[in-house]
Amino acid sequence: MHQMQDVDGLTRALERDTDPDVRSDAARALGGTGTVRAVEPLIGVLEDPDCRLREVAAKALGTIGDARAVEPRIAALGRAHGTSSAYVREAAIAALGEIGDARAVGPLIAELGGPDPTIREAVAGALGKTRDVRAIDPLIAVLTDPAGHVRLAAARALGAIGDPRAAGPLAAALRDGDRPVREAACEALGKLGDPRATDLLAAALGDGTVSVREAATETQKRLR
Repeated sequence: MHQMQDVDGLTRALERDTDPDVRSDAARALGGTGTVRAVEPLIGVLEDPDCRLREVAAKALGTIGDARAVEPRIAALGRAHGTSSAYVREAAIAALGEIGDARAVGPLIAELGGPDPTIREAVAGALGKTRDVRAIDPLIAVLTDPAGHVRLAAARALGAIGDPRAAGPLAAALRDGDRPVREAACEALGKLGDPRATDLLAAALGDGTVSVREAATETQKRLR
């Protein structure tokens, strides 16, 4: 059915089949078709009791990227709690980032303060994809998150948004204890369009790790 992009057949399997694996496969295939005809059926299973199906449907909606999925995905963030729903939350967050609708920015920012570092990492990545300037200050705050992978996601997101207001905080991140964060800060500084970036990167040229020095050097070259 997927090969033929049989949306009607996939929808019937999604809504009526009794085998959970078949339903999940149908949801995944509907996302792969990329057609807006798949949006409503996928939204219809976002509250299904099957956690795996909800996760697959959320990812599929992100792949299609239709704005009709924004409000249901935002609502799902408020409903999905507990270990069993962690993957559903991550999928919902990723889908909101892929869709890039401005309505998602506020709810995503609210998730940055949550207790789960994996969720905070996913949110930072999604906010970077929205490229919305409202996320700048919250992402700057996350550059001091206790989890290195969250700080890394925040640095990359700030680079993706590309606002010069992040220059100072990213320069401070050049002294982060985690090598990947320092490398990401170097790369992000080169994307801000800030004339101070070359001078700010000078601090990383003396970093004790070769890969960080190389990242700073390559970024400086691109700025010239």
